[in-house]
Amino acid sequence: MECELSNNREMLSDLMGELERKERDVIGIEKTYHDQILDMEMNLAKLKEQKRNRDMEIAALHEGLDMEQAAKGRVEREMDMVKSIAKTRQAEYEHNEKRRIEEIIWVTMMAKEWQTTLIDIMDERCQSEV
Repeated sequence: MECELSNNREMLSDLMGELERKERDVIGIEKTYHDQILDMEMNLAKLKEQKRNRDMEIAALHEGLDMEQAAKGRVEREMDMVKSIAKTRQAEYEHNEKRRIEEIIWVTMMAKEWQTTLIDIMDERCQSEV
């Protein structure tokens, strides 16, 4: 009986040792999982920060695009205004050029009339002197 009791104690001691090892293994596994969970939470926080930064960059790009489109609209309006002014000035130039040509033609015609009149006057004087 003593032997059996001794065997039982030894078995109990072995079982207790194995139970302690298993408890340490479970504690180690729990710690590993806990560390992994902390790492994942830190990675998740980093990813959320990166997403927030990218969202801010995208918002800035959209704002820049909006500003660029507004500037493009202003440039187009200014170009339209410049084209309109150029068209008006071209029409004024053509009108003035036409008037200048008409004046040159009128002056030329008047000069021819005066020349003809002067020739007639000179002819009359020449004939009256003869």
